[in-house]
Amino acid sequence: MLVPPFHILRYALPLYVLFIFVENYFLFKEHKKELFSKDTRNNLAIFALSIGVSGFTKILVLGVYFFVYEHRIYTFQYDVWVWLIALILYDFCKYCMHRFSHTIRWFWAAHVVHHSSEEFRLSTNFRTSIFVTLTGSFLFDAWLPILGFHPLIIISLGSLSSIYSFFCHTELVGKLGKVVEYIFVTPSHHRAHHGSQPIYIDKNYGSIFIIWDRMFGTFEEESEPPVYGLTTPIASQNLVVILLHEWKAILKDVAKSRSINDLINAFWKVEITPPTHKQ
Repeated sequence: MLVPPFHILRYALPLYVLFIFVENYFLFKEHKKELFSKDTRNNLAIFALSIGVSGFTKILVLGVYFFVYEHRIYTFQYDVWVWLIALILYDFCKYCMHRFSHTIRWFWAAHVVHHSSEEFRLSTNFRTSIFVTLTGSFLFDAWLPILGFHPLIIISLGSLSSIYSFFCHTELVGKLGKVVEYIFVTPSHHRAHHGSQPIYIDKNYGSIFIIWDRMFGTFEEESEPPVYGLTTPIASQNLVVILLHEWKAILKDVAKSRSINDLINAFWKVEITPPTHKQ
């Protein structure tokens, strides 16, 4: 076939299960942490929900990609260099999307689910809102098919990026050496990204390459143990609250709006409050 199967994630599922079990075993045995904590169970439950809606969202995304691909300005062949260039461009799109997901409330309302966990385990990677695609986040890379990259290349790169991200969500891996840490996103970088201390807020947006953060001034070294979670914890393990609390807050702000500016800010402005939990 012309491109690797875009459903590569199904082949990764057994590895996910294996590594989650191994990580939980070591956290329990070596660090005396709870075995399959409530957070972990919620992460897996949210993952199950995501699988349930993934068929619809995948059709939506592919439909948009193939539509714009019909109006492409060039047709790239399927060789190694095309894949490498596509990977770099796709990762840049992910950086932009991730950065906007922290600064524009419409996107944050979905992304906040990922940051609501107060633990940092491999399963945290799966704590992703079922509404992420519906916010239009996939449009950040929709220009790649217009350039001439086949939609299945983009979908495949998305799967590879997701697999890479999975292994960055762990406390069991330390720093990986100067060269790797300078170029690639590592568990250390992503731990800092999930930290709620002021030094870590809105830092390390990279997905595979940390170079973007270094270029655009959003890089922060892991210098102190991160305190995971939101600056204002939602204080609930209820799945409905986890998935919908920010959307509920947006609707409240919409109801209170007294001007067009208020209405725009309800969907636009992310308010970062000082941490309310113990540092």
